[in-house]
Amino acid sequence: MPNIQVKKLYIKWNEKLNISIQEAKIIKNSKETKIDINLEQVDKFFKSLLLFDNWFESIEINNIIINDINGSFKYKDSKDGFLTASSKNFSFRSSLFFESHYFNAKIEEFHDYKRNIKITGNLIFDGYHNMELLSALDININNDIKLKAYAIADKETLSYTINSKKSIKSIKHTIEMLEMPKEFKYWVYDAIKISGIDLKSAYGWIDYDKLSDAYKNIRILAIANNLEYIYNPELEPVITKKTELEFKDGILFIRPKDAYQYGFYLDKSWLKIDFSKKEELLTLFLLFEGKVTKDLLHLLKTYKIDLPFLQNSGSVNTNLKIEVGLRSIEVTAKGDFFTKKANFNYLGLDIDIFNAHIFLHNYDVKIDKMHSKYKDIATADVDVRFNAKKSEGTIDFDIEDINFKELNLSLKEGDTPLKITYTISNKQDTINAQNSIWVFKGKDVEVDRLTIPFDLKTLVAQIPTTPIHVKNLASAYASGTFSLNPIRADFDVDLLKFALHDVMMDQSSASLKVMYDEKLLITSNEKIRLNANNLDYVLGNTVLEIGQEEFKVLSSSAKIKDLVSAKFSAKFRFKDDTGIIKLKKLKFKNIDLGEIFSSNGEIKLHVMSNKKKTEIEAKDFNTQFLLKDKGWRLKFNSLKNISKKSKLLQDYNITNGSFTIYKNNTDKNIQFSASTKYPYKLLVVQNKPIENYTIKGHIDKMTKDILLNVNSSVDVRVSKEIKVTANKIGLNIDEILNYVNDRNSTGEAGKNIIFDSKDCYIYISKDRHAISDTIHLQYFNNILSAQLDHKHGHAGFEFQEGKFYLYGDNFNDKFMDKLFALSKFKDGKLSFSMAGKTKDYKGLIHIKNTTVLDYKILNNILAFVNTIPSLVTFSLPGYSKNGLEVKSAYINFNSKDDIFDITDI
Repeated sequence: MPNIQVKKLYIKWNEKLNISIQEAKIIKNSKETKIDINLEQVDKFFKSLLLFDNWFESIEINNIIINDINGSFKYKDSKDGFLTASSKNFSFRSSLFFESHYFNAKIEEFHDYKRNIKITGNLIFDGYHNMELLSALDININNDIKLKAYAIADKETLSYTINSKKSIKSIKHTIEMLEMPKEFKYWVYDAIKISGIDLKSAYGWIDYDKLSDAYKNIRILAIANNLEYIYNPELEPVITKKTELEFKDGILFIRPKDAYQYGFYLDKSWLKIDFSKKEELLTLFLLFEGKVTKDLLHLLKTYKIDLPFLQNSGSVNTNLKIEVGLRSIEVTAKGDFFTKKANFNYLGLDIDIFNAHIFLHNYDVKIDKMHSKYKDIATADVDVRFNAKKSEGTIDFDIEDINFKELNLSLKEGDTPLKITYTISNKQDTINAQNSIWVFKGKDVEVDRLTIPFDLKTLVAQIPTTPIHVKNLASAYASGTFSLNPIRADFDVDLLKFALHDVMMDQSSASLKVMYDEKLLITSNEKIRLNANNLDYVLGNTVLEIGQEEFKVLSSSAKIKDLVSAKFSAKFRFKDDTGIIKLKKLKFKNIDLGEIFSSNGEIKLHVMSNKKKTEIEAKDFNTQFLLKDKGWRLKFNSLKNISKKSKLLQDYNITNGSFTIYKNNTDKNIQFSASTKYPYKLLVVQNKPIENYTIKGHIDKMTKDILLNVNSSVDVRVSKEIKVTANKIGLNIDEILNYVNDRNSTGEAGKNIIFDSKDCYIYISKDRHAISDTIHLQYFNNILSAQLDHKHGHAGFEFQEGKFYLYGDNFNDKFMDKLFALSKFKDGKLSFSMAGKTKDYKGLIHIKNTTVLDYKILNNILAFVNTIPSLVTFSLPGYSKNGLEVKSAYINFNSKDDIFDITDI
């Protein structure tokens, strides 16, 4: 209780009390707590005011001392009174009087020096009618705030209304003066920066028995000008020219108009702070159409909403509610995002999305049937269920199409989409894909169901060992890594089967390395054996590069059985379907024929291709290869240049002409044709040696035998041995011997050659023929042997190491007519023998029991003997008009260097 000391007290009683006090000193205990206002105290206050009018005529206290406060008081019934007080902190001056039972206290001056508050106005008490206290006050706070306050109080409630005379410059001084809790102070003061506040309305009431809830009964509506509001210290402020501030029910509503944050328009976004809760609650309503920029991601991440995408284009309608406990800083978020069309960067991938509705509830993200497209690579409908706090969830893709153009790989179109589930897990993300069919270079590639470990941060998939089947082409196992950004691949492929047209892999497996980094690279360090048309092919150290613009064979070596070997590289441009193949160390050879073609230098093959055909041209050799749907053709327009690189063609003197080999789809066998001007005139037609030869033939698909026809007269079959058959044609013996002699000089054996003919003749010279019914010839190991039969006559021939032996016996007159030019024989038999070298040989001709019908034969014989012409008298013994009868005639002769000498007749 306070201690009261009174000096010079004077009391007089007339009808009412008159009291005069010189000094009243009230000493309050510094430890005394403030007295709470309640209904009982208010009732006592109102009743004490009635005492002035009912009991006192006058009261005067010249000096009132309350601790450090000095004042004076005077009351006089129905006349002016006053109350003054002052201290170092304030000064107060007022006039007091009752009028018609209304007590009127006029505050002429109140100045709180410490808080810099000035108040003037009136307090009117109606104690006889309604027991009410009315007030009308002018309040000036630090010259920042100038208010007009109206209040009415009864025994239970104080109601008030406040008007502002002008725009409020600052509320800093007021907030500091009120000594609010720090949580409240930040949100209504520290977070706000303004140029002024226009107070539109302010009112409220106080229930004395619920003083703790008095703030809930405050109603304030104001407009803040040029507001910057920092609702989170970690974020940039919200900036707006005008903002509606409303306080009611203990809640502060902040409604920005034309607001921006981080440069984007907040549209209808607003926030509120609820001070009525046990824990003050900040609720942020983000309602705007904009882009998910880095700044917005930062804003969401501040509230532990971590979205892994960034928007590049388009707009997103955002309807997001974020609640933040201002003491625990616990966050609750709920809302949705919607875009008709936009492009997002998701983990480094630019993805177009359509009709996307994203629902967010705290850490749970839900997306239903979002249509998405990644470049020209993939389109899909996407369902998402994801918990950001646990980092767990699933993304289900209904993939309509995938097309990796760089890899020439695409998903095959089907009736149903390919279903892929991406499972997000703290332990290991995985991709689960159903069985799928892909298209690579027009071929179907079947891939089994897959479970693929995936790293979302690096966008790298670890492809497990997976069986792959390419219909009618290949099957393999593949494993490795695949990266999405950038697109890269590194696979180990175990090729189990490969078959393309007539080409098949001829081994159980082949190891390949398949890599992609802007270009597709396929390498094999092992030898790969292939078989085509029963020919063995071997590829070694092969490196293939497939880009968007061109296909390259960077390096490779090829060997076809024991026939062909070469190192080669190639380049093919997709744009104009042209390319170049470069061959090095090209060799054609055969066990029987030896080296066919050899070149260590570079040979360029020019390639032109389209959907209808492929053409390959070797310009240096005037050669073209044509591949069409109907078949293929290889044509050597001239053998001149190619023969320079071919020991075989040189050995056989095939240095001119043309050669074509081809196969149509309707043909069982490979066909070929050739024409050449051959230096050996081996055949004779109509008594004339032939130098131009036309050859047609084919290669038997089953036996691989070569069958050909020469000038429609000679048939040849090349198999393990060479079989030649001829019919009704002349064989030039000199040219055959020259050919054999030249072949012997090479020292090579070659294949066994068998020759058979019917009705053919051996051409010795013009009009001198050795006719036959049959001829059988065999050439093997550089030995030529032959047999000739005509009627009952038989001849044998052998040629070896440049020497020959020829004999014949029992040939008739017809044979002799053809053998000896300008002669006619009737009856008789011919036998002969010759031996030696082709340029130096001796021989014997024996004719018996014949009649020479034409004497010119004698001229021929005598001309050979080189005798004196005068001896020819045409009257030889036995010669008559019927001819010369001969029982037996012998001719011994020798020939050397084409000079023929008859030594004896």
